[in-house]
Amino acid sequence: MGLNNEEVRKIVSWVEDQGLSSEQAGKDFDISQRRIQHLAKKCRETGEIPKLKKRARKP
Repeated sequence: MGLNNEEVRKIVSWVEDQGLSSEQAGKDFDISQRRIQHLAKKCRETGEIPKLKKRARKP
């Protein structure tokens, strides 16, 4: 299953504010460490929590 905006907010908060490693956050949410790093980088660059786009097609 994919991420939702609430989970993205939690992930970024844990990694940026509380200092949780991207590796541990990835294990907790069952997504890749690289995806965690990407979300955190977007937050640092824009100063906002990244918003996920809706799927363009049905799964």
